Amino acid sequence: MHPFKQQVVVSLLCLQVAIVSPCVLQAAGADLDALRAEANADQDKVLALSAGGRHSEAIKLAEATVARTKRVAGESTVDTSLALTVLADACFKARQFDKAKENFLAASKLTKKTLGPEDRWNSMNLQGLGRIALMEEKYNEALAYLQRALKTVESGPDKDDSYAASTLQYIGYLHVKQGKRPEAVKVYQRALSLAEKSVGKASRLYVGILSDCSKAHYDLDELDLAEAGYLECIGLWTKMGVSKDPILASNQLQLARVYVQLNNNDRAEERLKGAITIYDALPALPTEDHYTALFLLGKVHLRQLKFAEAESITLRARAVAEQNKAVPHSMALIDLQLGDILFAKGNLDKSRKHFEESVSRYESIFGIQSPYLISPLSSLFGLECRSNNLDAAESIGRRILTLAETRGDEGGLNTARSNLCALLAESGKLDEAIQLAELTAAYHCQWWEDILKFGSEEQLESSIRMAYQANLGPKLHSPQFAAREVLRYKGSISSALRERRARALSANRSKKVRLLEQANREALNRLAALHQTGASSNQIKAAHEEAEAAEKALNAELKNGPPLLDLQSVNATSVAAKLPSNSVLVEYFVDHEIPLTGAIKPKKLEGSFAAVVIAPGQEPKMVRLSSNEETATLRHMLTGIVKHPPKDTPKTELDERTKACAQALYTAVVAPLESSFPPGTDTLFLSLDSFLHGVPFAALIDQNGKFLCEKYVLQHLVSGRDLLKKPLPSDGSLTAVCFGNPDYFDLAPKNCARPGRPPLAAATENVYLPQLLGSSVEAEVFGELFSHAGWKTRTLEGTAASEKALRTLGSPRILHLATHGFFLRDADGTIQQNLGPTNSPFADSKFRSGFALAGGSTSFSLWRANQVPAFDNDGIFTAVDASQLDLRNTQLVTLSACETNAGLDMPGMGASSLQQSLLQAGTQHVMTTLWSISDLSTIKFMGEFYVQYLKTQNPVTAMNLNQRQLLRDWAEDHGWHFAIRHAAPFVLTSSQR
Repeated sequence: MHPFKQQVVVSLLCLQVAIVSPCVLQAAGADLDALRAEANADQDKVLALSAGGRHSEAIKLAEATVARTKRVAGESTVDTSLALTVLADACFKARQFDKAKENFLAASKLTKKTLGPEDRWNSMNLQGLGRIALMEEKYNEALAYLQRALKTVESGPDKDDSYAASTLQYIGYLHVKQGKRPEAVKVYQRALSLAEKSVGKASRLYVGILSDCSKAHYDLDELDLAEAGYLECIGLWTKMGVSKDPILASNQLQLARVYVQLNNNDRAEERLKGAITIYDALPALPTEDHYTALFLLGKVHLRQLKFAEAESITLRARAVAEQNKAVPHSMALIDLQLGDILFAKGNLDKSRKHFEESVSRYESIFGIQSPYLISPLSSLFGLECRSNNLDAAESIGRRILTLAETRGDEGGLNTARSNLCALLAESGKLDEAIQLAELTAAYHCQWWEDILKFGSEEQLESSIRMAYQANLGPKLHSPQFAAREVLRYKGSISSALRERRARALSANRSKKVRLLEQANREALNRLAALHQTGASSNQIKAAHEEAEAAEKALNAELKNGPPLLDLQSVNATSVAAKLPSNSVLVEYFVDHEIPLTGAIKPKKLEGSFAAVVIAPGQEPKMVRLSSNEETATLRHMLTGIVKHPPKDTPKTELDERTKACAQALYTAVVAPLESSFPPGTDTLFLSLDSFLHGVPFAALIDQNGKFLCEKYVLQHLVSGRDLLKKPLPSDGSLTAVCFGNPDYFDLAPKNCARPGRPPLAAATENVYLPQLLGSSVEAEVFGELFSHAGWKTRTLEGTAASEKALRTLGSPRILHLATHGFFLRDADGTIQQNLGPTNSPFADSKFRSGFALAGGSTSFSLWRANQVPAFDNDGIFTAVDASQLDLRNTQLVTLSACETNAGLDMPGMGASSLQQSLLQAGTQHVMTTLWSISDLSTIKFMGEFYVQYLKTQNPVTAMNLNQRQLLRDWAEDHGWHFAIRHAAPFVLTSSQR
């Protein structure tokens, strides 16, 4: 809350309970008692009139009170002094500062005369004089008055902590006005301590100071602290029983600003609607906050592509602004937003008219050199780009850059650089474009690292779209820049979550961290349980907020450690230095190829795959590959014929078609890169993107009939950035655990089922979980191999292969899960339905991927009957559950189950899948499958794999040796289709070399 917008000034509250000694009064008796009662009533009326904006009436009543007090009590009395203070405050609120100052000085003179210069009542007048000087921007004078007021109230015999807190609040605001926000935060924190001690947290004083402190955090870009502060303010208002108050509305508005900054549009919308509801119910309080909230809601709707709602609410903002006689700058902002909305709707002519009028209006208000012109010029710049008027756009872009440089706003300056850089690249002026791109890189890197330190997973997802959407490298034709861009940002969400988890478990095991980590895990489990059981939207929303708060609290405790990703050190050179000799890193990425010109909003992201090739001792190379559509078609052709071979097709024809598909995909995504490999290259590190996660790279075939894994040793990485990580220490224990042939029909889940509406019930209609007798053989082979090698082994089958057993397992060196996997799709085969507390399909898809344990089939049956079993042992283990395991000492998790690599592929963010969640839980390597696997071939594959593993103690080496041998042997003995069908679905992905 702004100090000058408080509807009740603490000093005036003090006046109403003042007890004045009779010895200093010149009149006494019934007349004086009646006068005081009437004066107190009039003071209440003055406060109410001022709060309602009826300033002239408030001043008139206060002047009448002063005159009556002088007549009854005398001119030189404390009563008259207090009446003058009330009048001065009313004048202050009416912005009649000269008159306010005159009356505060008169009141101060009388107080000194009647009670002495150091009496605490005089501090009210000193504070008032300080407030006036503050509004007049006479900061030294203001500070002197406020410090005197503070000293007076703190040094007197009847010390008043609440009034001291109020004075400190103004001193804090003075520091804010001077740009000294860190100093302001310290003063606010001192004021909060005094307010809590004197009047408690559930008080207007405490909430007002906390609101100001939160605003200072917001201005310092400490958005996590700002958010926490505003949420506490709103919670305290609720505790106080206040639902319709302008200060509560202000807190909602300020919290919405935080969410707008974090690109969290849904939460911003919720808070803005709450603020607007309050403002609408208070028509007698015209305030700029009312139309500001409407304006911001229009901005949020524009971001959400709700153009009709955006236009309607922005027009309403303009009407309220006109009614409140808004300053010209506010009107210009509103009109500019209307232009942005029309531009988004495709009405370029009308939007150009709005933009040009906005530029003209801004120039008339601020002058042609004002940085305020950046906003309307940026909109006009975008329109000219979209209209293919590149010369006009370049001229505007250069003007914006000049204005941004004079303002000194690093964020705005880098936005201007980025926009002009993209335009210059598109115009072919690459040298200058690269210079601008280099200037922005460090800023973007630091901005993303700041988000990683405190943002929740939801905020990370929103932000990565901004960090990674530009793909400037390909536009600049700069392999170095493209490599740095992709290495820094691709997969950063999963990397951040994985490293946070590792640090929470290993880097700092203080009691506080352990408790916060436990609270975070419990909150996430509560959210998952409510989600899975179909709880009400309000329950899920509350649990989601609780989980996000717990996540942020843990992150805040860990953020002062070493950088999560240290992105500043990530580039092609640093990564190449970590590559072994004769090896190459291939970073695939989607080049969106969204030009500045052309259609307003393409229905889908068109583009192509590209790759950066990085090798020791050489400059990176960038290679453009086939389009997304072509690559997707080739992938579907190969996986389609492998998973669902046409009936009655002769074996020879089936083999030839399978080989042709594998060769076509090789030609599209591998062959164009090989000329960039140094001579002697024998190892490929592959970091995939988007739907390339579903390609069986090991089984791609070159034109000479060789599998890719026969030509190179393959290692899949989440990102080449992982090569820079230092491995976490392991306890070195040789323990191997296998879950095999769970009893999917175990009735344990049924015993504790209750009514519910599981949102994924319909998606399980075609899920069938028969007993896997072959997995018992697999478990037996596994146990014998590791036992004979001297490992401590444990095998859990039947009802013992339960979710509860897995949750409490700990972190074995090897964890093998031989069971059914699943990825639940909607009836139409998609995952369009939003199931979680956010609008994030990336987050929601984690509830859809998983594997079954004991009782899994029973639980799915219960779901379909609108029953829900106990969450923690229902036999349905999702990616959300997997992310909460403690696998920090686990070298390898093997998911010997069908389609465990399936998930939602999102360019630049990786696949939201079991693989990602298990890596997040701490394991170094995860083996997953691309499609359904058969019992017999899986037993063979897994047995040979573990034989090689026990020889080499290296999962990557074992995977390559085993897959290479089986693909070749099965191709020669059974043909191309059989070999790829049974040996190629297995993929090993690593979080480190």
